[in-house]
Amino acid sequence: MTIKTITSIYEKNASFSWYNVICWLLLTLYTASLTAQTSSTDTLLTAVKAMPDDSKKINALLQITKNYLNTSPNDHQQKVIASCYSSIGGAYAHMGDYKKALEYYIKALKIAETLSDKNKICESYISIGTIFFEQKKYKETIDYMNKALAVEGKHTTKRNLAYIYNNIGISYKSLNYPNQSLPYQLEALKLNQELDDGYGTTICYNNLSALYTALNKPEEALAYCLKSIALSEKLNYKVGLTYSYIVAGDYYEKQADTKTATAYYLKALQIAREINHKKEVSEAYEHLAFLNEKLKNFEQALDYHKLYAAIKDTILNEKNLQQSNELNIRYETEKKEKAILVLTKDQELKNKTLKQQQLLRFGLIICLGLLFIISLILYNRYRFKKKANLKLTKTQDELYKLIEEKEKLTSILAHDLKTPLRFMTSIATFLHENMEMLDKEKREKLSADLSASAKNTYAFADELLTWLSVQQQNFTIVNSDVSLNALMDELYVFFHDIAKAQETEILISPFSPVFIKTDKRLLKIILRNIIDNAIKNTYEGMIRISVQVLHDGAVELSISDTGDGMTKEQLQMLDLQNDYGFQFEIKNKLGFQIIKELSALLNITLKITSEVNIGTTVIIHLPHKN
Repeated sequence: MTIKTITSIYEKNASFSWYNVICWLLLTLYTASLTAQTSSTDTLLTAVKAMPDDSKKINALLQITKNYLNTSPNDHQQKVIASCYSSIGGAYAHMGDYKKALEYYIKALKIAETLSDKNKICESYISIGTIFFEQKKYKETIDYMNKALAVEGKHTTKRNLAYIYNNIGISYKSLNYPNQSLPYQLEALKLNQELDDGYGTTICYNNLSALYTALNKPEEALAYCLKSIALSEKLNYKVGLTYSYIVAGDYYEKQADTKTATAYYLKALQIAREINHKKEVSEAYEHLAFLNEKLKNFEQALDYHKLYAAIKDTILNEKNLQQSNELNIRYETEKKEKAILVLTKDQELKNKTLKQQQLLRFGLIICLGLLFIISLILYNRYRFKKKANLKLTKTQDELYKLIEEKEKLTSILAHDLKTPLRFMTSIATFLHENMEMLDKEKREKLSADLSASAKNTYAFADELLTWLSVQQQNFTIVNSDVSLNALMDELYVFFHDIAKAQETEILISPFSPVFIKTDKRLLKIILRNIIDNAIKNTYEGMIRISVQVLHDGAVELSISDTGDGMTKEQLQMLDLQNDYGFQFEIKNKLGFQIIKELSALLNITLKITSEVNIGTTVIIHLPHKN
């Protein structure tokens, strides 16, 4: 009779009384082949691993390991021992004893490290990471999966890589880092597709659907869910179908499409019943119960809750259930025995302890009264001290904030006023001392530089005063009908000479008269800062300004330059998700603060695009006219 036949008989009747005889035969053959029949031992080891009963499998593998250890094993036999340890760990994991599973996986890892068996090291890291994953210790899972990735690439198969990436991705999602999870899950999907693994691809589709739901991207979530359903139907992968239908139901439930959600949950329930997968049946009942509860169909919700509870009970491990019953019986027995003992002695001690109880009760009342009075005094003192500390802390925080703001403002003023004032002083002094020696062209150029610097300094002072007034609680926005045509002309005149010094041309595209309801002072400061930033970064180029009225009445103003531009990395550093649209990367930090706060006050949003050596475009979206 062959080993395969023996294993087949055992699998058909796991409780067969000849089990010990079979194990003895396997172990005898296995021990006899330690030195001369490597392929035969591998076949026997495979047969032992195939045993369906985990506890008996563990005993057989431990006996094989013991026989090897008694013979001073060579390298090949050490590998067999490591394989046995891994299988024992897998059996304990299947039984839910993760502590024992981890113990044997670590034993297998130590042997693999001793033998420098990188393939086995990689597998051990994956196994240990899986145990941590089952225990919901996701940080440790990521750590060990990354250790597996660190092993040389040729020792990590594509299938293992797909498994590693999938587990890292799910762990990051479970730790509420969906953005870090996404690239790993996409890579897992790619590898499964390259392996033409339909079942693995289905799982990846479902995981990505759940991830995009967490990222609040419902369209992508639905697309992957539908892909999973289509592939599962093609493969007739009914387990995958049940999970896909549950994910689809969850998606439509979150979209408030309860009818479609119910249909998918019922589909999942039907298939799970057909294949007798109690876990999926339980999940379907649970989702249907909560959905009906949301819809206030309380009768149906209660029915599904009852079904969920019933099926959940049947999933419980029989061993744990038996232990629970034994503990309950023992507890009830001890409880009854103690009750009888108390009742028996109670009458005997009643008369003896009556006076003692009365004295004790009286003393306890006095103690409680004193304790209450002391507690009340201490509580009042605590409240008074806490209130004083809070007030002191608040005052200190406000003082620190004022000091910090003052230091920042002083630094900004020292930096942004000192330089232009020194520049103007130098030019004025030079003109005064050399007026007669300079030719007309030189005097005009220096005068133009002095004028431009004075304009900028005045504009900065004006913006600073406006910003400081905005900080006051009684600041009021003064809205009026503002002509964009007139405002653009003012800004053109203001910046013409400054741009000319940069050999840069400002071009305003003609547009029909446009009026908007806003605070002209604040809008002018915002536009002045943006145009000034464009001029600073453009030399021998062009700044183009255009205005467009959108169909909803809003106005879109575009300011583009042919200056230095920004890299993708610089663009990624911009805060594109805040209320103000973006941040400028400018030296004048106060200028950025002014743009940020004034844009929020006027309900203006901004969008920036840029390419290196091509230029930058800022689109300003102004609210429509009242």
